[in-house]
Amino acid sequence: YMRDRFDRYHIANTYGLDPSNVIIVNSPIGRGTEDDIDEGNANDLGLYRNLYDYATSNDLSSTSHYNHITTMLDVLSYIDYYAMFTILNSWDWYGRKHFRLWRARQTSSKPFHDGRWRVLAWDFDIYGEISQVDYNLLADALHPSGGGGKYKFDNDPNRTALIVNLLESTTFRNLLINRFADLLNSTLHPARFEEVIENEFKLLEPELDEHLHRWGMPASQRATVDELVSFGQHRPNHVRSHIVNQFGLAGILNLSVKVSGHLHGHVRVNTIDINGSTPGVADLPYPWSGIYFQGVPIELEATPAPGYRFVSWDGLPSGTPNPTV
Repeated sequence: YMRDRFDRYHIANTYGLDPSNVIIVNSPIGRGTEDDIDEGNANDLGLYRNLYDYATSNDLSSTSHYNHITTMLDVLSYIDYYAMFTILNSWDWYGRKHFRLWRARQTSSKPFHDGRWRVLAWDFDIYGEISQVDYNLLADALHPSGGGGKYKFDNDPNRTALIVNLLESTTFRNLLINRFADLLNSTLHPARFEEVIENEFKLLEPELDEHLHRWGMPASQRATVDELVSFGQHRPNHVRSHIVNQFGLAGILNLSVKVSGHLHGHVRVNTIDINGSTPGVADLPYPWSGIYFQGVPIELEATPAPGYRFVSWDGLPSGTPNPTV
C-alpha cells in the first residue's frame, strides 16, 4: 500500500507547522527514553516528561491540576486514541505500540502550535474479528495487568499511569464516556461503518484477481467484508456494556433531539454537531436519537442558523436551567 509516513513532514503538511518545529515521541511508556524521540532532539524528551510527571505526581481530581493538564495535552485527541483501539478491538496494540505523541516545540497562537501533545495512531489491520466481537479490550487498556484478558498486556503500571491518573478527574471521566458514546452514535455508527467498508472494498475489488495471481492470496474478499460489517453492527452494544461495567454506571439511555425546523439551526451534543458536517449524521437528521449513559451529564448547545434566534428548550429534565432569551 502507498501511505503517508508519520514523520515531521506529515505533521507539517497536515497541520501547517514548520518541519523543524515538530517533536514526535514514539510510543513512550512511563517517562520514556531518549530512544523514543522519533523527531526532534534529546532535550525534547523533557517536554514529554513535563506532561507525564505532572499528571502522575498531582491529584487530577483537583480542578486546577486537571485544567493545567489540558494546557499540556489535547485530551480529546488522547481519548480518541483509546476509543479507536478499544472499540475496534485492535488487539495487537497492547497499549504499547502503534501510537506516537507530537507537538510543536516553539508555540504560538496559530492552530496546532499551542504546544499541547496530540496522538498519531496507525496499524488497524487486525481488528473486526467477529469471534472476538464481545472482547473487553477497554478493561485491558486501563489495567496494568491487562485486566486478566487473553492478549499480551504486561503488568507494567507505567503503561497505564497517564490514563489512570487522568480518570481521577470527573471532568475527564465524563468526557471519555461521552466521547465513546458520541463516536458510536456518529463516526462508528453501524450504518456508516458498513458504508465505509463497502466503499473501500469497491476500490479494491477490481484488483483482487491480479493480486491473487501475483501473491497467491487476496488482500480482501467478500467474506472478510461481511465479517467486518457484522462486527460493526454488533460491537457497539458490547462496548456500551464494557463502559457500564468499567465505570459502575446504572445503564444506558436513549437521547432524542429535534429542532423547530431543519433550516432553523442545529444542536451540539457533547462533541458532535447534529448536522451533515459530522460523519455518520444525515444531512437532514432531525429528529435524531443516540444512546448515552445514565448518570453521566450530557452537554447540549443550540446554534441558530443565520436569520433565526434561539428561544427555549422543551423536554429537558425538571430543574435544568433554560438560557435567558
